[in-house]
Amino acid sequence: MSAAPRVPANADSTRSAHFRSALGSGTAIVGGAVAAVVAFTIGAASHSAAVMIGGPIAVAVLVVVLCWYLADSEAEEDFFDRFAEAHSMVHAARWQLDPLTPLLAGGQRRNCEHWMYGEGLGLGWYTFQVKQEHGNQGDTWTSYPFTLSTVDLGESGMSRFQGIYLRRRRGMFDKLNSDANWLARERLKKVELESSEFGRRYELWADAAQDDLALRQLFSPSFVVWLADHPLQPGFELRAGELVVFVPQHCGEAGRLEWLLMAAREIAKRIRLELTEAAQAGSR
Repeated sequence: MSAAPRVPANADSTRSAHFRSALGSGTAIVGGAVAAVVAFTIGAASHSAAVMIGGPIAVAVLVVVLCWYLADSEAEEDFFDRFAEAHSMVHAARWQLDPLTPLLAGGQRRNCEHWMYGEGLGLGWYTFQVKQEHGNQGDTWTSYPFTLSTVDLGESGMSRFQGIYLRRRRGMFDKLNSDANWLARERLKKVELESSEFGRRYELWADAAQDDLALRQLFSPSFVVWLADHPLQPGFELRAGELVVFVPQHCGEAGRLEWLLMAAREIAKRIRLELTEAAQAGSR
C-alpha cells in the first residue's frame, strides 16, 4: 500500500519551485527572446532609443509576471490535489453547490472553487457576490468569500431541524453592510443561550417554524462549550438535510482545513446522535 502524499503546509508552499520551473522553461526563454527582439526591432525602425531599451525590459518584466501568475495557480492546484488525495477525496477546480441553505443561496451570483468531495463530505472555497447598480456608470459586484465543508445528513433530519443558523457575532460595521447579511431574507427568530462566552462569539438564529425544544436539545451544554472554545470559531447552517460548516475568507492552510474537516465531522456526529436519541424516545 502506497503512503499518502505529503500535503504542503499551504497553497503557496510550492510556488517558488513552480516559478523557477516556469521561468526556465523553453516557452518562457524562447518566447521572451523573440518578443524582446521584436520590440528592439520596432524601436530601431522608428529610431526610438526609448523603445529599443525599454521594449526588451518591458518584455522581461511581463515574462516574469506571467510566470509568477502561472506558478501561483499551479501551486494552488497542487496543494488541493494533494490535500484531497491524502483524505481520499476527489478534487475539482470548479464546482456548483445546490442552494439548500441561506449561505449557499447568498447574493445574485455564486461560485465554488477547489471543491474536494468523497463519501458524503465536501470541502472547498465558496464565494457569493452581490450586485450594486450605479445607473449609467454600470454595475459592480462585491464578493464575500468563505471556506466551507458540507455533510449530507439525508432525510432523517429534515423534519426535526427546519432551519438552524449559527455564525460569528457581527460587529457594528458588519451590521451596517446589509449586502453581507445573507440571512436577511429569511423568516427567522433569534435564539439566546445561557452561555455568555458563546453569546460573545456567536449569534444563533432559527427558522420561525423550528421547534425550540429540539434546538435546545441539540445545543447541549457540552456542545455550547465545544463551540465557544473552538479555535476556528466555525459557523454552521442546517437545513433540508444539509449541514454547512464554514469560516469567512478562503483558507489555503492545511492545518486550518484539517480543523474545519474535523469540526464538520464533530457537528454532524452530534446532530446524528440527537436524531437517534429523538427517534428512540419517540418509539418508546
